[in-house]
Amino acid sequence: MSNEEFTRLRIKDLHYDSITSMYFLEFLGKGNKRRQIPLKEKGMNSIRMFRSARGIEDIDAAQGVDPLLKTHTVSAYSPSYLSQYLTKAIKESGLPF
Repeated sequence: MSNEEFTRLRIKDLHYDSITSMYFLEFLGKGNKRRQIPLKEKGMNSIRMFRSARGIEDIDAAQGVDPLLKTHTVSAYSPSYLSQYLTKAIKESGLPF
């Protein structure tokens, strides 16, 4: 998944498969191809924790057109902002990259 695809994700792109009991993301990727990416329980928990830490409503209460992940100003991430945010977090982590 590209940075741009990730920042365009909306609540409506998140689906639950009752047969496998797993969540997955379904979105239009490069070349307008429909893509599906499974999310493990840890990934879903991380999304829920991130939204909670930002003071954003839970996924179950959100509108379908709302961004899946929001910035501290409650707007969607732009690809460049997300890249800067992650670069800063990695540097602050002290992990060797």
